[in-house]
Amino acid sequence: MSQEIETTRNEERIAYFEEMSRLQYFALELISAMGSVKQKDHRNATQRIKEASETLNKILPFSAHAFYLIDDMDSDFSLSYCCPESETSHIEQEVQRTIENNDFSWALNQNRMISSSYGASGEPLLLHALATGSRVQGMFVGILKNQNEPHLKEKYKLATLILQYLANSLESYSLFNELDKKNRNLEGLVAQRTSDLTLEKERAIKANQSKSLFLTQMSHELRTPMNSILGFAQLLQIKLANKLEPVDKDNISKIVTGGEHLLKLINEILDLARIESGKLDLKPEHFNIKKAIEEVCLFLQPLAKSNQVKIYQPDFESGDVPIHADYLRFKQVLINLVSNAIKYNRPEGTVRLECEDRDDAIIIQVTDTGQGIPEDQCAAIFEPFVRLVDDPQKVEGTGIGLGFTRQLMQLMGGDISVESKLGSGSRFTVEFPKGRFDDADSSTNTQVPEIPSPSPGDKKYKIIYIEDNLDNIELVRQILGSRKNCHLITATNAVNGIKIIEHFHPDLILMDLHLPGMSGWSAFQAIQSNPDIASTPIVALSANAMKEDIKKSLDMGFRDYFTKPLNIGHFIEVVERILSESNTPTPQHGA
Repeated sequence: MSQEIETTRNEERIAYFEEMSRLQYFALELISAMGSVKQKDHRNATQRIKEASETLNKILPFSAHAFYLIDDMDSDFSLSYCCPESETSHIEQEVQRTIENNDFSWALNQNRMISSSYGASGEPLLLHALATGSRVQGMFVGILKNQNEPHLKEKYKLATLILQYLANSLESYSLFNELDKKNRNLEGLVAQRTSDLTLEKERAIKANQSKSLFLTQMSHELRTPMNSILGFAQLLQIKLANKLEPVDKDNISKIVTGGEHLLKLINEILDLARIESGKLDLKPEHFNIKKAIEEVCLFLQPLAKSNQVKIYQPDFESGDVPIHADYLRFKQVLINLVSNAIKYNRPEGTVRLECEDRDDAIIIQVTDTGQGIPEDQCAAIFEPFVRLVDDPQKVEGTGIGLGFTRQLMQLMGGDISVESKLGSGSRFTVEFPKGRFDDADSSTNTQVPEIPSPSPGDKKYKIIYIEDNLDNIELVRQILGSRKNCHLITATNAVNGIKIIEHFHPDLILMDLHLPGMSGWSAFQAIQSNPDIASTPIVALSANAMKEDIKKSLDMGFRDYFTKPLNIGHFIEVVERILSESNTPTPQHGA
């Protein structure tokens, strides 16, 4: 009898283990299948829920079950799937009951199957949270057919495994969707940003082109009247040097000085714009800094005298100090610093220049006894158009001098700094990298040279000047009028000018670039296309001071290029040189 009982028990144990093995194998097989679904379609959450539903139905005998998911919009639970669908109303009633008796909220905090109180049908209601380590995804709700189902404890554990896997899958789905959405948004943002940058680049190119065009036009418009002002004033100085009363000489000198000052302001504005657009050319050369400082102080002596300020130059006890830089720009830096030290000084004040020759750099200091600058405003003085005086009208200038000066020095590899206290004056320090010095004399003569006189018996050369501005024509007429060997013929547009050139075959052509109807460049090409006059030297006289225009003209074949206002002495020297190179004047035609 005992043997039969033992056999029965063993059979029951074997049946139990077989059933458990079957359930475990079945669960693992379905989990593997669900993993395959995940790899194939990361977005299909509904398919995963259906797979889990089928799996659970094979583990536990449900008369109905459902999955509630949290709505991301309002964080509320909403019914996502019910099996069978006809039991939806019944499930919702049972869920509402569990919410009211707090079983629903209790189950959310448990990672296991929770049995709620029995419903009206007498069937047990099971709850299981769909949760991961980071968040709750939803809730599983199931109504068991039989509360006496064998091996319920083990089957609940298998169901927990399935539901945990489903929760992780749903979270993966949610994260994937969020990542995909962000990627699409990022792609859209990148595309939009790329489009914006492309548009900004195009706008920047157009703006730069507009700036270059503006600079060209502004240079032309400002320099054209200055050509008449300074040109005729220079003529008066040259022609009437020994015939005028001292007061008249002084008046003419004031016209020239005022015109040169206005030209300096114009050049400051244009140079600042060139620096900002990267169009300022530097021409480094070797020169003696002692001579440069002496010339600057001599040039500014009248300003210092009128402001009752005394200038002290460096001692230069060690002799000459060589430097390698753009000579004119270097002097421009010193002129701006020293002139400011004079203008912002007090009556009976001083401006002291010091120069230190170091191994790697030259240090120049300009110290004044003016009112000084508040320490917190020292950096602001290098900003364009910033002036720190109470009444800006008391001091002449554009307000861009120091900003332009510092940028100019930085372009040449140096820098400018300032030390100042209100009421204690200011000290500006220029630190300039040293260059190798040679004996070449590259200094610039700032004086207008005298017009060379023609040699007796010189033959008459024909010069044609194409210019639409009558004042400019009259200026050149008077300049060349004293040259007995020159005969000037004029035209106010390129078309007529070319006809005159073809008829008279001149020895030299002077031509503006901005002409009505046909530009000077187009006229040049037309002249070059005619072999009878193609060899005639052509010199550009233009208010365009942009390096692109100058380079373009010289590359095309213009013999020389003069920017207005003209330096009369230099202009005459070049004209005489070109005419002398042509050897014999052309025969006169009907004159």
